[in-house]
Amino acid sequence: MKKIFFIGKFNVIMQNIYLAMSRQFDVQVCPAEYEIIEGLFQMISPEMVLISTMDFGAEQERIYQMLAEKYEWVPVLSIGKKDELRQFYEFTQKEQFHEIYRPVKIGAIVEETARILGIPADALYTSKEDVANVRSGTKTVLLVDDSAIQLRQVREILKDKYRVLMAPSGLAAMDILSKEKPDLIFLDYDMPVVDGRVTLKKIRANKSSKDIPVVFLTAINSKEKILAVMHLNPSDYLLKPVNANRILETAERILGE
Repeated sequence: MKKIFFIGKFNVIMQNIYLAMSRQFDVQVCPAEYEIIEGLFQMISPEMVLISTMDFGAEQERIYQMLAEKYEWVPVLSIGKKDELRQFYEFTQKEQFHEIYRPVKIGAIVEETARILGIPADALYTSKEDVANVRSGTKTVLLVDDSAIQLRQVREILKDKYRVLMAPSGLAAMDILSKEKPDLIFLDYDMPVVDGRVTLKKIRANKSSKDIPVVFLTAINSKEKILAVMHLNPSDYLLKPVNANRILETAERILGE
């Protein structure tokens, strides 16, 4: 499957587009935050970027500038109203950038993505029935780890069953949690600046995230460090290396599937 970054401020419209797109493509949802997107680009090389400009402001110009200057070989499709896209005119007129105006049918977005990627139309399933049958209610898992390799490995294990978000640091995780509420978090313990213990304290101190199940996935097996987080009620503590079956079984057990 072609890898696509889907950038935007997550809402119902973006969720519906994601559900339809993920049936045909390997989609990584990214919050509209420059630092997080830049970090993800260092971990994953997408073949295309999709941007929903709903609720975008002038500060998001940095995202377009980064894509134009650092990743000019990656095609970008912006979805938005004409007045939303007008503020990024300086960048969107370049050959790298494509536009599709809202309101638009989801099938049309899938088809335009395929066209840009050079995928034949007859290879897609974009009928209304197919879009309606896209699995709804998919649960979301957030992975927090400063290791790009670890993030990719765990994402590959979970992505066929869950919507997977990735954060390369504790600070990036908190930024994502300010906009989304995942159903489960896999959290590395040993991270620079803000480690897993501090990150979990922040998660538990936040009213909207305090009840999210958190599983430590780490090579730290120090009894002292394990006991230091037990009062924060992690749902599990898995020591690396953890095999794929154990990770998937843990997610299914906690999420009741």
